[in-house]
Amino acid sequence: MILSLQKPDLASVIESEGITLRQRGRTLWACCPLHGERTPSFKIDPERQQFYCFGCNNGGDVISFIQKYRGLSFKDALRYLGIEQGPLSRERKAEIELGRRKKAAVREFRAWVNERHRELSMKYRCLMRAKELAKSEEEYRRNPYACMEKLWEHYLDVLEEGSDKEKYELYQLDKQTREATDLSHMEVEA
Repeated sequence: MILSLQKPDLASVIESEGITLRQRGRTLWACCPLHGERTPSFKIDPERQQFYCFGCNNGGDVISFIQKYRGLSFKDALRYLGIEQGPLSRERKAEIELGRRKKAAVREFRAWVNERHRELSMKYRCLMRAKELAKSEEEYRRNPYACMEKLWEHYLDVLEEGSDKEKYELYQLDKQTREATDLSHMEVEA
């Protein structure tokens, strides 16, 4: 009888081991924890739940990662990860669902950080180009977006170098602002 195992999220497990991951496109990267290096060559594909290191040629799933990283047997790696064999209890199913929701929220947050940074960078570059082309400071100040310069600089600083807490505060503020200015739910009376 073959049992289907509920594996924990690979990126979450790797981060819980104290390894910092950086997102590049759809993949996550880190310096390989399986061998010493300075340049990130350890790639994680969150969709496929697989990792591969281009430096030491190790790869696999969350179980094989823990086996290699912790030096454990397959069974011990399952125990370490808390993977249950057999039918899942209601509590475990609820725990798994909560974990999925948390992972989805983290993915949404990371996507927001990347998208907002891209959007603000583009707007800021356009504004700086307009400032460059303006014949005077007064002409530049007539630009309707000139008043946003300092705010956009601050947001870009937070998105580029701020802590996760600062980025999350900015995310919450942005979310509240968008909800407050969303008029799609209002009915118009004629």
